[in-house]
Amino acid sequence: MRYATTMLTLAGALLTLSASAGATTSGRICRAACAPRIMQQCGGLTGRALRQCRRPLLRACRAATPDIGCPSTGDLAHALSDRVLFFSPQSFVVLCADGSFAETRPQVVRPGAPTLPPETTPIVSPGPWVVIVDGDGLAVDLSIGARANRVPVTPTVAGFVVNGTLVADADATAACSPEPPPASSPPAPGGSKPPVQTGASTPVVHVPPLPQVPLPELPPR
Repeated sequence: MRYATTMLTLAGALLTLSASAGATTSGRICRAACAPRIMQQCGGLTGRALRQCRRPLLRACRAATPDIGCPSTGDLAHALSDRVLFFSPQSFVVLCADGSFAETRPQVVRPGAPTLPPETTPIVSPGPWVVIVDGDGLAVDLSIGARANRVPVTPTVAGFVVNGTLVADADATAACSPEPPPASSPPAPGGSKPPVQTGASTPVVHVPPLPQVPLPELPPR
């Protein structure tokens, strides 16, 4: 009898541990945390359409966490700021926190044309890049409205999924940091002030330089 009681107690403990291990975010937390994304993606919908729109977001949140299951456009923009996404060793995009970005040129291969080495010099732009709701997901818009330059991005526990493929990413803070200002000129002999440079106070739009970040090992496809 004692053996049977011990085994039942042990089984109950194992079931409790198993349930705890598989526990995810509660529905109450998800309803509150997913409200910004639901407002962005489902705003204007009512009734059945609203329920159908928010149901996948809440389900994804409960299966993981709010930042993975239902991030808002602001959440994803924050996660991507000062990051570089590698689509291949020769193809990447650098997304800077100030809105500027750099991306490799698209490779155009014409039928019958000789194969040329890939062009790795990036195209730089003051931007801004923005995260938008695109259908039932999120996308990075690199062209301020042009559909052709929207890149679907989904955050996961393993990293960022771009166009359905898990890609490598790395910190790009150094590439996005503006160059330090030049040292001030020493005073001229006799105490006279150095000549003032014309246009010195004109603001300069920061564009990221060629990223000098090591290429990480790409995940298996």
